Amino acid sequence: MPQFFPIDRRRVYPVTRALSTFVLVLTVLLSCQTKSNKPLIETKGLLTPIILSDSTQIMWADYFWEPSSVQILELPEGLEHVQLTDYESVLLGQMKKPVGLLRVKVNQQLVDLVVKNSEVEEVIFRYPDPNHKHTLV
Repeated sequence: MPQFFPIDRRRVYPVTRALSTFVLVLTVLLSCQTKSNKPLIETKGLLTPIILSDSTQIMWADYFWEPSSVQILELPEGLEHVQLTDYESVLLGQMKKPVGLLRVKVNQQLVDLVVKNSEVEEVIFRYPDPNHKHTLV
């Protein structure tokens, strides 16, 4: 036959009361919503960096829900912007620094996009005697 131990209610009650109060307060705090006057920017995803080449095509629909509302405000030094359509642009040139920010305005809000120079480098191999036929390089 199982044995039951008597419960001392004088010890359990304060702990139960404290625990239930804590749960109640936590529930109230988690259910509160903060209101912000600032509207959300409707971006798509995590806004991946733009990796530059000699001419980099940007499809604004990859970044924003309303690509026709994108306005270029600031370009990193060394870049030029060419607007092809309302939804598409091209960046020409190479930045002076390895990483920069492209500031755009979307529906009255500012968004900074990370722009990064490509790490691809041209390598030229030259041999001392161009007339010599090499069998192993």
